[in-house]
Amino acid sequence: MKFCRTLLTIAVVFLAVNALAATKMTLDHPAQINGTQLAAGEYTVQLDGDKLTFYKGKTEIASAKAKLQDNPTKSSYDAFVVTRQGNTSVIREVTFKGKKQSAVIEADSNSSAGN
Repeated sequence: MKFCRTLLTIAVVFLAVNALAATKMTLDHPAQINGTQLAAGEYTVQLDGDKLTFYKGKTEIASAKAKLQDNPTKSSYDAFVVTRQGNTSVIREVTFKGKKQSAVIEADSNSSAGN
């Protein structure tokens, strides 16, 4: 019984590390992720392993490969880090309130932007 409880605890910790809880975030201006144009509005954003996914309600709108980056301090807010690529705003990173890690979009995930 003790072994099962320990195994369950390890599994829960593993899942918590590999999947950040779905977070509702507001995109103030239109932007692209992985070649998909996102309109301004509210999205649910989730990082699961190396996949960052954007949802509107329960519908997946866009996803991209991302990696966790350790930051020196916990973020005070949820935020999108956006850069300009020509006339297009491109999401490069997502920070999550209360977390010391952010999701950095892998360069090849946004390479199709503008095509």
